[in-house]
Amino acid sequence: MGQLDVAFKCTSKVCQQVFVAEYRQHHKSSFTSNNFCYDFIKISIPNQTVSSSFSPLIEKLSPDFVAIYHQTERAEAAELDRIAGVGYRKALEFLVKDYLIDKVPGDAEVIKKTMLGPCVKKIDDKRIKEVAERATWLGNDETHYVRKWIEKDMKDLKSLINLVVHYVDAELLYLDTISSMPK
Repeated sequence: MGQLDVAFKCTSKVCQQVFVAEYRQHHKSSFTSNNFCYDFIKISIPNQTVSSSFSPLIEKLSPDFVAIYHQTERAEAAELDRIAGVGYRKALEFLVKDYLIDKVPGDAEVIKKTMLGPCVKKIDDKRIKEVAERATWLGNDETHYVRKWIEKDMKDLKSLINLVVHYVDAELLYLDTISSMPK
């Protein structure tokens, strides 16, 4: 069976980019011997995804978290769901560790070498700790052979990570505001 690549141009006035879609021939048409039917096989080049945006405070705190999270979004968009969960789990680890290093810079080397679970236990803010703990559980499900939280999936993991980001961002914004406006 053959393959057909077709070039298109996006009709959005904002985009206007050219992209290539790939189609795979699946059988001859019954009308004539020269006509074939083609199915789109979900490949579009370039495959652009809309990346989540993070506040400048989060980007400054953990640029690696942001980079890993964006790469993972691209993997998920490419339907690489068996590795995307692992990427989100890794992004969470970078965010948590960078958060702790920001809080206790003298412990940076210890924090870098410590597994994620014990790092989460060191977080003082109850909301961040509880949500990060649950995100760790779901993230570990994405990396291990047997899932413990079978009713939860990667969507739940992303929601929990977004909550961690929200709470960390709120704390950073609070501290930034208070330090920029002393009494």
